[in-house]
Amino acid sequence: MKKLVLVLSVMLMSAMSFGQWEYVQGENKFDSFSYEGAVVIGKGSFPYTEPAFAIRNTSNSSVSEVLLFNVSYASDGDVVKMYIDDGDVRSYLIETSKDKELINILIGSDFEEIKRELKSGKKLYIRLDTKGGNDKYEFSLGGSSLAINKLKIK
Repeated sequence: MKKLVLVLSVMLMSAMSFGQWEYVQGENKFDSFSYEGAVVIGKGSFPYTEPAFAIRNTSNSSVSEVLLFNVSYASDGDVVKMYIDDGDVRSYLIETSKDKELINILIGSDFEEIKRELKSGKKLYIRLDTKGGNDKYEFSLGGSSLAINKLKIK
């Protein structure tokens, strides 16, 4: 049993450290909604060395969300700039959660195009521009199509 736990732990840590995308689902019992998502852990600079990027669906929303978390402090109205591989840089406004831990990137009508590029690209680059400066993050897109295809995109 200990060997099985050790092997599973090493596999999970390897997936997280190499930026492999994962499909996740669960339930938030406090706020009474279920969710599913495709998420990847990326690279950033200290102290935000393990940023996360996700596409999430919730049972209490009719729209898919594009999220960034485990990153520097941001405020509503700050800007995320992103590009995939050598593509064009796109800029989007953001909204933050009440605790400022979760950033919703307001993709809007670009969602289908971004989703397609995430599934076919190799790297996603993001810069978060805030009043305090800017921070850069990098995410592997390996395994993204498998995780994104499992989502029931709204």
